[in-house]
Amino acid sequence: MTPEELGHYIRQERKARLLNQTELAARVGCSQRFISELERGKSTAELGLTLRVLDALGIEVGFWPRVDRSGSIEALNDLIKQTEEQLQSGQGRKRHRPLASFLEEEEQKARAGI
Repeated sequence: MTPEELGHYIRQERKARLLNQTELAARVGCSQRFISELERGKSTAELGLTLRVLDALGIEVGFWPRVDRSGSIEALNDLIKQTEEQLQSGQGRKRHRPLASFLEEEEQKARAGI
């Protein structure tokens, strides 16, 4: 994921929660300018504040194996199946719905070859 992709995702989630940048900044304890720069994909955004923004939006950060986008959709489907199996077995934690939406978007991008 690139800083620009993360910024786009944060903007999407903020808007889905009907928050403006100033309101989100107040919840996080940062400036509106930081939120704006983060949403525009500023690569030097402070990690600690970025994590606080994600937390304020109810987004859980997880680490996933990198999917080769030049490959087929099977790699992404395998990752989704593995995650579903972990959740069903109780090994994984319940994921927030926004993450599921994000994964669906990534699958669509992979199908489109983006």
